[in-house]
Amino acid sequence: MNILKAKEKQAAVRSVYLDARGVHCIISTESQQHCYFNYKDSRPRNLPKIKGLNIKCLGFYNPVSETSTG
Repeated sequence: MNILKAKEKQAAVRSVYLDARGVHCIISTESQQHCYFNYKDSRPRNLPKIKGLNIKCLGFYNPVSETSTG
């Protein structure tokens, strides 16, 4: 199943960022596409505003809640 909207059939995952509570997750691919998962979501959400950015690290602000990444 292709979870990211990519021109290629499959997207190679480069990095997965998960907050300390395990509520929020951001996945980055080799083609610099990014998607977001919340533990309540059944499908990923594409992040078109940061498409093309080369993310090397990601930090979550300490008071992370179920609805906000901080």
